[in-house]
Amino acid sequence: MARFRDLATGDDSDNGSGLLITWTPGDTLNLRAGPGVEFATDVALADGTTLEPLEFRGIWVLVNVLKDDMSATRTGWVNTRHTRTA
Repeated sequence: MARFRDLATGDDSDNGSGLLITWTPGDTLNLRAGPGVEFATDVALADGTTLEPLEFRGIWVLVNVLKDDMSATRTGWVNTRHTRTA
């Protein structure tokens, strides 16, 4: 099991799934080529998209974007301020 801090709630407990979801009510989250706003946006992710965290760098996390069958569709960086634990 992975341990993550849910930045929206402050929860720092074990995350049974080890997954994150985008949390952008009414908006999208940019998937970027690198850990920062200076990197190009690859795609805009819809609210509720499931993400598999791979590496953390400050407020940025490298993720696999997952399909409904939990297979990865692409990899990129997102700002953790717009994610929640799944």
